[in-house]
Amino acid sequence: MRRSKFLRGGIVVGLIGAMVGLSAVAAFADIKLQTLSMSPTSTTAGVATPFTLSFLSHDGDKTTNPQSDQKPLCLVFDTSGGFGTFTNMSLSTSPTAVSGWTGSVGPGAGQFKFVAPSSSGPAIPGGSTVTVNVTATAPASGTFLWSVVGYDDTGCTSHPSTKLNAPTAVTVNPAPPPGKHPTQTTIVCDTGAPIVGTPDPCHVTVTDTDASPTALDTSVPVTVSLIAGTDGSLSGSTCATPTAGATGTETCNVTYTAASTGNKYLSANFPGDATHAESNGTATLGAIPPTPPAPPRAGRPDLLIKGNTRGAHWIGEGIFDGSGTRQRVHQFVRPGRTTTAWITVENDAKTRDIIVVGGRSHQAGFSATYTFSGRNISRQVAHHGYAFELAPGAQRVIKLKVHAFRTAARGKERTWQVIGRSTNNPLKRDTVKFTTTVR
Repeated sequence: MRRSKFLRGGIVVGLIGAMVGLSAVAAFADIKLQTLSMSPTSTTAGVATPFTLSFLSHDGDKTTNPQSDQKPLCLVFDTSGGFGTFTNMSLSTSPTAVSGWTGSVGPGAGQFKFVAPSSSGPAIPGGSTVTVNVTATAPASGTFLWSVVGYDDTGCTSHPSTKLNAPTAVTVNPAPPPGKHPTQTTIVCDTGAPIVGTPDPCHVTVTDTDASPTALDTSVPVTVSLIAGTDGSLSGSTCATPTAGATGTETCNVTYTAASTGNKYLSANFPGDATHAESNGTATLGAIPPTPPAPPRAGRPDLLIKGNTRGAHWIGEGIFDGSGTRQRVHQFVRPGRTTTAWITVENDAKTRDIIVVGGRSHQAGFSATYTFSGRNISRQVAHHGYAFELAPGAQRVIKLKVHAFRTAARGKERTWQVIGRSTNNPLKRDTVKFTTTVR
């Protein structure tokens, strides 16, 4: 009979708990799970299976007192009662290696532990990758979760971790009946860390693991389901009719969408066919929150304009208007002569911005020349724009010279509209106008 068990008050297969020091007078062992790797995630009842677990350790909480810098001296792994025999145990850390840690069975049923050689350590170094190897045997089928708890003493009793991450699931398949080939079912999702509300494609593979594999019956559906209280939804499944692959394999796909953050567990079940035994596979996912949309970056270009007549003054300060309203200068020019205006480009935003200035260089009867620091920038202004990278409050001044052709008729008038656009926020722009009339 298939059964599913979970660690009482704690966690299960393949997950390392994060522990935080909370006592003002005593140390708490601290293991913070950054990434957890466990292989394999399925086995067969009664078969001794080598497992490898890997996780990242973390220093103790240093906000209370020096004692809370204590790092773990004991690690207890719990299989939620699913496994009863543990052998070939080893522990290693990198880049800082520890020595003398020994593995043994206990302290409770379905548990094994690693202990430092003495109360003075060496303790698990903070920020190190911890790799644990163990050969474990499960007497019966089911889905089980593993967890780890750290203690700051070699007796494995003092100040256990106070925070535990959700566990990783491991499936134990029943032993194949006589005359049927054993199979292995796996389910792997593209990201392993789906964003809440974003579909994550998952892929199921069923494999005949016999030395002489035979074709699987693709008319037998593979069932994918959510287990261990996992929320969210499954969609787009092709597992009712798996696709045959190489001899003795078949595949299908399904999409999982998480409804909340945290660990999620998916199960795939191949019920077996006339010549192949049943098998199950599980996937443990860590759903993460969606990234909030970036706030629109500030953009506040401010253009000012001043004519070249006696008493002329700057206009347009603090007016942010793409139409050029109240930011217009008018001057007269004789045929064959030139008139000049000055344009200031300011960044009134609180962040650095690139303001792109654009305008026309030719109109009927007239031509315009734009210069900055003595350099002719007319081509850039009239085509893709001339860019000024400006710190908050910085400004640059452009000289605009309009030449009236000798053939320009008296009374002919044209307006030169100059626009400054924010790169941070292209919707933000400011406009000034220079109107010239031939007299």
